[in-house]
Amino acid sequence: DKEGEISFRNFIFFLVAVAGAFAVIYPGVVQYVPRLAGAFGGWILGVIFLIVLAAIVLALNKKYKVLTLSLMALMLILTGYSTYSMIYIRSGLNPAVDENNPETMKGMVSYLNREQYGTWGTLPRRYRGLPPDWQFNYDHKGQNYETFNFSKQMKFMWQYQLNKMYWRYFGWQFIGKGATIGKDGFIAELFSFNGLFALPFLIGLLGMFHHFYKDWKHASVIAALFFLTGIAIVLYLNQENPQPRERDYVFVGSFFAFAVWIGIGVTSVLEWIKAELENKRLLQSAAGAVFVLLAALAVPVNLIAHNYHEHDRSGNYVAYDYSYNILQTCEPNAIIFTNGDNDTFPLWFLQYVYNVRQDVRVVNLSLLNTPWYIKQLKEQEPKVPISLSNKEIDKLEIIPWKTRTLEISVPGEVREKAMADMPEYVSLAEKPVFGDTTLPIKVKPTVFNQAIRIQDYLVLNIIDSNRWQKPVYFAVTVSDQNKLGIDPYLRMDGLDFKLVPYKVDSVDADRLEKNLTEVFQYRNLDNPGVYLNDNIVGLLQNYRAAFLRLAHARLMKRDNDQLARALTEMEKVMPFDVIPAPDARLPLQVGQYYQFAGRPQDFTRLAELAYKQDPKNPEVVGALVSLLQRDKRFEDAVHVLENWQALNPEDTEAQKKIQEIHDQMNKSDSVMN
Repeated sequence: DKEGEISFRNFIFFLVAVAGAFAVIYPGVVQYVPRLAGAFGGWILGVIFLIVLAAIVLALNKKYKVLTLSLMALMLILTGYSTYSMIYIRSGLNPAVDENNPETMKGMVSYLNREQYGTWGTLPRRYRGLPPDWQFNYDHKGQNYETFNFSKQMKFMWQYQLNKMYWRYFGWQFIGKGATIGKDGFIAELFSFNGLFALPFLIGLLGMFHHFYKDWKHASVIAALFFLTGIAIVLYLNQENPQPRERDYVFVGSFFAFAVWIGIGVTSVLEWIKAELENKRLLQSAAGAVFVLLAALAVPVNLIAHNYHEHDRSGNYVAYDYSYNILQTCEPNAIIFTNGDNDTFPLWFLQYVYNVRQDVRVVNLSLLNTPWYIKQLKEQEPKVPISLSNKEIDKLEIIPWKTRTLEISVPGEVREKAMADMPEYVSLAEKPVFGDTTLPIKVKPTVFNQAIRIQDYLVLNIIDSNRWQKPVYFAVTVSDQNKLGIDPYLRMDGLDFKLVPYKVDSVDADRLEKNLTEVFQYRNLDNPGVYLNDNIVGLLQNYRAAFLRLAHARLMKRDNDQLARALTEMEKVMPFDVIPAPDARLPLQVGQYYQFAGRPQDFTRLAELAYKQDPKNPEVVGALVSLLQRDKRFEDAVHVLENWQALNPEDTEAQKKIQEIHDQMNKSDSVMN
C-alpha cells in the first residue's frame, strides 16, 4: 500500500492493535500491575518502570518507531495510573473517612479491583421472573441465571439493560426527555419529543450517514468509540434491576461520539448549499448564514434553553441543610445509623470539612457488612462499642436465622431517668415497672426469609455493647426492615429516631418543636425559583412528616394555639405550592388539623390547593365540595362537580349532588328574600 493510504488490510490491523491496546490497559495494567505489587511488594512497581524506560531507550537507539511509540504510551499509562498511590499514602495516615482502608498493598489491590462490590460476569445474562421457591446460591452466583432459557436472558437484556438503561438516556440527550415518573421512581418513557423535538438526533443521523458515505474508514473509528463507550459498557456491566439511581452519566463518551456526527451533519448541509449555489457567491453566503443560525437555535441554544433550569444548582442548599439537620437532631456523643450514600457522605462532608458535630459517630448500614469498616468504628474516635475481636470480625458472614424474640437489657437507673424526663409521653402500661428490665424485640430474617446480614448482627451487637452509654439514633431514611423490630422503642426527634428504654406512644413535643423551629435550617425551600428534582422533593417530605407528628401531639393535648403554630410554621418553611405533596390528600390532612385548631378557612384553602393538584381524586373532590357548601360558595361547588361529571359522565351521584346544591341555593335565596 502507498504510504498514508488506509486500505482494508491496514484498517483490520488497526482494529487488532486497538483491541490489543485495550487488553494491555484492562485488564493488563489496571488489574495485573496491582496484583504484582500485592504479591511481591511495592518495589516491583519501580522495577517495572525501569524495565519500560530501558526498553524505550533501546528502541530509540535501534530506531524502532512503532515500538518506541508503543512503549512511551505504556510509560504514560503507568505514570497516570501511579497517581492512585495517593490513595495508598492517604490511607496510611488513617483519616476519618478511609473507605476500604487500603493502607496495605493487599488492601490497595482489593480497593482497585472493587472487591467489596463483588463480581458478575458478562455471561450468563441477568433476568427477572424467578419462581417463588427459587433460592440464591451465593457460592456459585453464575449458576443462578443458567437455570433458565436463553430467550429470557435476551429479553431482559433488550428491555431493561439496553432500552431502559441506554437508549432511554440517549433519547434524553438528543430526542427529548419524558416527564412521566414510573412506579420505580424513574422516568418511564423510552423516547419523548418533549423540548428537543428530536432535532439533534436527526442532524446527528444525517451526519453519521454523510460520514460513512464520504469516509467509511474514519467514520468507523467514531462508530467504534460510540459503541465501546455505550452499548459495549451495557453488555459488560450486565446490570441488575433495579438500579439505585439513574445511570446516564456512565455513557457520556458515547454521547460525545454522537455529538461529533451532529457537527458533521451541519457541515454536510453547508457543503450541499455550497454545491447547489456554486456560482452564486452572495446567495451561497446568505443561505449558509441562515442555516447556521437556524441550526444553532435548533440544537445548542434549544438544548441550553430546555435543560438549563433543571441543571441549575444555584440557591439549592438541600444537601447541606438536610445533613446539618440530621446531625443537629442528635444529642452529644451520639451514634446514628444511616441508610446509604445520600444520608452518609453529606454528613461526613459537614463533619470533616465544616467541623459540624464531629462528636456524632455516623454508622453506615451498607458499609457495616465489611470487616474494614467495622474495625474502623471500633478503633477510631469517636469509638463505637463493639464486643467482637478483629479475628471474629474477619470471620463474620451471613447468619442463618429464624424469627425469634431478643431482649435489650435496660438498667433501672437508665429507665427511671428517661421516664422522669418526659413522663407525659410514656405509655401508662410502662410506668409501674422499676429496677432492671428488658425490651423485647422480634427480629425477623432479612435475607430470603432464612438469614440475617452482617449489618443486622452488628446493629444488635452495638446496641447491646453500648449499654445505654451513648444516645443511639436511626435516620428517618432507614427502612423498617433495617430497624430489626426496634420500632416500638424509637422516638422521632426530628430527622432521626432515638432509641429510648420504653415503648413510645408519642413524641417529645417540646424537643421536636425546638429542633423544627429553632435548630433546623430550611434555606430556599420557599423559593419557587430554585429547581428541586423529584428525588429531593421526596426527601423533603420527611420535614412534613416531622411537623405532622408534632401537630398530632399538640392535638392530643388539645393545645389549639400550639397546633396552629406548628402547622403555620410548616407551611412557612415548605409551602405546598413550592414543594408539592406526593399525594393531594396530604393537604387535606393538614387542613383537618387546621379545622381542629379553630381555623376552618385554612381547611378550605388547602382543599382548593389539593384539588388544583389532583382534580381527578374523588376524595379531594368530595371534601372540597362539602367545604364549599359549608362556606355557602354554592356556585363554586357546582363548578367543581360539573368538572368532575365531565371526566366521569357515568357518575349519577354527581348529578344528584348538583341538584341538591341548586335546591340549597334556592332555599338560601328565599331566606334572604
